[in-house]
Amino acid sequence: MWDLFSKGSAVSQMEQFMGGKPEEIPGRYTELSSVYRIHKFVPPVLLLHGLADEAVSHDQSIAFYNRVKAVGGYAEISLYDNKPHGWFNREPDRTILMKRMERFIMEQFNLSSSDKS
Repeated sequence: MWDLFSKGSAVSQMEQFMGGKPEEIPGRYTELSSVYRIHKFVPPVLLLHGLADEAVSHDQSIAFYNRVKAVGGYAEISLYDNKPHGWFNREPDRTILMKRMERFIMEQFNLSSSDKS
């Protein structure tokens, strides 16, 4: 969450949600950051992030990925050039994303194409 302020992304909304600025309540920002909630039993994670996202920094996905790997968990990350926030809501990106998620789920649960209903 810290990086949103350094990039000037959704600053007023973040301050309102958090109850203040990072320098006023630094512990609150750390406490609510998903990166600091990762533990060794985290399930497999697939992170798909557009590099042109101005609402949520791709640095958050990278930090999350690195933390999962650091605690011995399984994670995959794909960063997509020139894709903004919500890029997957339109075709053909929606189909591309769905196929990527399906492949991840099939691999993680050792499913075959005959297991799909």
